[in-house]
Amino acid sequence: MGAPRGVDTTKPSPARVYDYVLGGTDNFEVDRAVADPILAHAPELRDLAADNRRFLERVVRHVVGDHGITQILDIGSGLPTANNVHQVAQAIDQRTRVVYVDNDPTVHIQAQALIVGDENTRYVNGDVRTPERILNAPATQELIDFGRPVAVLFVSILQFVHDSDDPYGVVQHILSEVPSGSYVAIAHVTDHEIDPVVHAKIEEMYANVPSRFYFRDRDAFSRFFTGWDVLPPGITTVGDWTVDGDPPGDRRPMNAWCGLARKP
Repeated sequence: MGAPRGVDTTKPSPARVYDYVLGGTDNFEVDRAVADPILAHAPELRDLAADNRRFLERVVRHVVGDHGITQILDIGSGLPTANNVHQVAQAIDQRTRVVYVDNDPTVHIQAQALIVGDENTRYVNGDVRTPERILNAPATQELIDFGRPVAVLFVSILQFVHDSDDPYGVVQHILSEVPSGSYVAIAHVTDHEIDPVVHAKIEEMYANVPSRFYFRDRDAFSRFFTGWDVLPPGITTVGDWTVDGDPPGDRRPMNAWCGLARKP
């Protein structure tokens, strides 16, 4: 496939690597060269990526359909793919406003093309580590009314933020700006019970991309929800999270914690 104008195909992109693992087509040889070694040792990683995507879709359907949320701030949105947040949300309530945030130029180009003509969807070229810029971005200010409840999504983004960049402070900064009745959904990879060979290969894989990959255990993950009420089914793995009574997912050699919480 040809690269969209302005996209650097000489360096791997975390978003494109993830797209490849998901089975998407918006990736290049440099991205596949990074991902293939880990997939050779853990082909089930594709299943985990699919579990992660299903968690995102289920959360969006739940907060929009069951709780009437019509504003979503999706931080670290990644490449557009099937069943994007705004599509899932607006299929339930077409009034839902969605602001996507990512700092990957590939994401910017693809997302802008996807949302042309959609007055209720915007894209912010921003970094999760600079929350004030995200909140003050014109697109955010135009579309999100911080006087009404908002659903904030941090799905598979905080694992790229080192402790030295204060990921907990970043999350709390953004969450402090939304009112009572707002929701936050977070998913984050863990090395809990991970296959040692897979662990080593993941570390090797992400040492070669611009954004390093950091594991956090359950206790460290739980800290992101400080001051908020975690909703059933509580903190679980992405394959097990459901509000519809679906059976637990299959055990994976690598997994991710997730949760949905409400601001009191």
